[in-house]
Amino acid sequence: MFVGTVPSASDLGIIEREHWYRVPVDTIRDQEHWPPTWFAPWETMAASGGKAQQIRALWSVSSVEPATREQLFPGEEPKARRGKRYWRLALQDPEPLAAPIVTVRRRQSVFIYSDVRRLATATSINDLWCTSVLEDVFWSGMKKRKIPAERQWATYGQRAEPAIFDFAVFCTREDIDIEVDGDQHHTVPAISRRDSRRDNATQLKGFRTLRFDSQRVRRDLNGC
Repeated sequence: MFVGTVPSASDLGIIEREHWYRVPVDTIRDQEHWPPTWFAPWETMAASGGKAQQIRALWSVSSVEPATREQLFPGEEPKARRGKRYWRLALQDPEPLAAPIVTVRRRQSVFIYSDVRRLATATSINDLWCTSVLEDVFWSGMKKRKIPAERQWATYGQRAEPAIFDFAVFCTREDIDIEVDGDQHHTVPAISRRDSRRDNATQLKGFRTLRFDSQRVRRDLNGC
C-alpha cells in the first residue's frame, strides 16, 4: 500500500471524480515496494477543507503507468514543468474507512510504504510506517506509556535536505530526536562521525538526540 499526499481540493477532486493520482517519479526511491496494489490518499488541511490532515478511504490500484505533466493536464497553460515525469496510478473500488486516520501534529507532506493490515488497526498516521522491526517495538513501547511522539518526522532547513527523525518528541523545555540505530553507530567509526555531525546540526534546530542500539531496545525497553 502507498500513502500519498493530496495537497489541494482540486487534487482530491481528480481522485474522486477521475479516479487517478500522480506521483513524481523522483520521489519513488524504494523500488522494492513499487508499484503498489493499494493507495490511501492523505488529505492535507487544504484538501479536506480545513477539517483535518487525514486518510478517509482506501483505493484499489488497477494500473501504474509513466506520464508527463503535459499528458496528465493537456489543457494546462505552458509552463517550465510541462515535461516533468510522473507515475499515474489508475484507481478503482474505493473503500471508505470506518473512521478517519488523522495526524496529531501537522506535517508538510507524507509518502509512506505500508500495508493494508496496518491501515485496518491504525489510530494515527504514525501507526502506518513499517521501516524496521526495531522501530515497531520502540513505537509500541511509547504508545503503551502514552509518550506523544511522531514517527519519521522531517525537519527542514533553508540550505539542507530535511533530516528524518525515527521519532520526534515535542517537550516544554527541549525537543527530542530519538534514533533507533541497530549497532553500526557504535561500532563503525565513519558512521559514528557522520551521525555526530548530524546530531550537531539537529541541535541547532532545537532538538537533543538520543540514540539506542538494538540490544538495549530488546533487553531494556523500559530503561530506554
